[in-house]
Amino acid sequence: MKKRLLIAALLALIVFEIAYLIAGNTLLRTRTIRDLVADPYQDFSLDYSKAWTIFPGIVEIRDLVLKIQDPSMRMEIKVQKVNASINLIELPFKRFSTSSVLAESVQYQLWLKEPKTAPTPKADPKKLWTVILNNVRVQDLKDVVVDRYKLTGNTIITGGFYLFPGIELELFPVRLQITSGQIHSGTKMVSEKIIGEVDLSSFRFLLDSYPGLKALEVFKTKAHLRGEANDLTFLNYYFRKTKALSIDALTGTAKFE
Repeated sequence: MKKRLLIAALLALIVFEIAYLIAGNTLLRTRTIRDLVADPYQDFSLDYSKAWTIFPGIVEIRDLVLKIQDPSMRMEIKVQKVNASINLIELPFKRFSTSSVLAESVQYQLWLKEPKTAPTPKADPKKLWTVILNNVRVQDLKDVVVDRYKLTGNTIITGGFYLFPGIELELFPVRLQITSGQIHSGTKMVSEKIIGEVDLSSFRFLLDSYPGLKALEVFKTKAHLRGEANDLTFLNYYFRKTKALSIDALTGTAKFE
């Protein structure tokens, strides 16, 4: 009797695994998942070249591209390889939640812009997916671009975030560990040999309440960095509205008039 129950349980596990392999990989290979998370009103899109799963909840993705755009910013994340542990039990409730994410060869770009005064269409919140990424580790951050600035070098990121697209955002404690970094402004290298750590976090806030650069008010930041400054003339961009202060390109000294 016990032997029959054991065989029946084993057969059930095999059937479940076969069904999971067929259903899981079919969803990953078609556009079903990508179309489900897309939000045309907030321009939230996800794409990748290929993805597969062997064990329940364990997914490997290649060449992932995530794009988010709203009236105040445009963001794009490119990841060459991702391994994620997904909480399958939350998917029926439109919650994409992970217990761990390992990403390799990552490029991050963010462009901030002045928010439009005209209201933009909003998607039905009932149709949106909640994204919760826990225990994220970026092994190889290729570069980070924020407007005119670009950080390159050896950087590791750990942390996570909560996102209800176009509505709510919370940044879990995130740490950037930089062992050899450079900062460029346009074609100029303004700093090099950067070493140190940057810690970021935020409370959960409504995106409409903190549009554009105002969102910086909710972020708690702590940094300990060392490096060499090569060219500070990029600061003149921020002094352009006043003639009283400028940075001399030849001497690197500040001029007050």
